[in-house]
Amino acid sequence: MKLFLVMAFLVALAGCATVNVPAFAKLKDSDKTLLQGSLTNDALVLNSVTGFSCTGGYSAYSFEPTVEMPITCNDGRAGTALVTFNETRASFLDKQPKKITGYGQGLLSDGTKFEIFIGRVSPSMKAPGFLK
Repeated sequence: MKLFLVMAFLVALAGCATVNVPAFAKLKDSDKTLLQGSLTNDALVLNSVTGFSCTGGYSAYSFEPTVEMPITCNDGRAGTALVTFNETRASFLDKQPKKITGYGQGLLSDGTKFEIFIGRVSPSMKAPGFLK
């Protein structure tokens, strides 16, 4: 019985493992700030080489293809991004981060627009001017 409980605990613990998916964003400001980071089960963390950073969150258990993600930056700005995933975030539950990709756009409180890419960048993701 003790062995069964230990095994059940280990299986449950394995199910809680964090999945990291690469993410990056580009602010459409005068500096064209580029941020890199990752998306985990329910959080987005992005950092620039200059120390500027932004974080966001959403429900990883929502199966809607588009999520609204509140964003907060370390310089006091905040905003919202709409991110559309081409695979459901059920892939997080399946621990298959290579399947998770998405694209979004947002607006910060000072009027700065930005774009977010989640996962591997694909030419099929329409994002005019993102890498210019």
